[in-house]
Amino acid sequence: SIDLGKMYEAWDNGKEERPVRVWTLDPIDGTKGFLRGKRSGGQYCVALALLENGIPTIGILGCPNLPISPNDEHYVWDESETDDNNQNIRGCIFVASQGVGCYQLPLTPGAIPPTQVHVTPQDESIIDIQNARFCIGVEKGFGDFLGQMPDIAKIIHGADAALDKDGEIIKSCRIDSQAKYGVLAQGGGEFYVRLPKPGYQEWIWDQAAGCVVITESGGKMTDVD
Repeated sequence: SIDLGKMYEAWDNGKEERPVRVWTLDPIDGTKGFLRGKRSGGQYCVALALLENGIPTIGILGCPNLPISPNDEHYVWDESETDDNNQNIRGCIFVASQGVGCYQLPLTPGAIPPTQVHVTPQDESIIDIQNARFCIGVEKGFGDFLGQMPDIAKIIHGADAALDKDGEIIKSCRIDSQAKYGVLAQGGGEFYVRLPKPGYQEWIWDQAAGCVVITESGGKMTDVD
């Protein structure tokens, strides 16, 4: 069955028996990024997940505008870029299955070989904690409703090294959608913090696919507690 948005409410109220397996789909996750467009750095993804007994077990993120390399932070398409000449540098699909791992495939079949991806090691062998990068949302008022993220960055990076003159986190990138999970999964960032307004309830299709992608690439997803 496909989760059309209200099914869990009916099941939780005891009106219907919850099925063992449920597919949940967000056809355009990151709507504002999609509307902003590739020439303005807009990111979006198609997010598909399978839940079994309420647990996300398969996650797929199709990210058309995301750079293939974790070291490439050119989220804005160059003027010279086209769908024909950027197939080896842009467009990712992340496929993750519980207990199997997370793999990155090119959006264009055959452009590059599929590879298993892993988050940045926590032993600081590649990046030490003071240089760990945040991957955060474009909409400040939504992903950080109370403005707590700069204080978190100060704790990690140091009070004098965390923020620029405009109060922005220096070691960070702002992108839309669950593509952020893909960036972390491939080692292009280390933290994704999402702190919406108190009382906000997440929709399953906004997190399920990303949850499998990040956990199967070796990362950890938790709540604020």
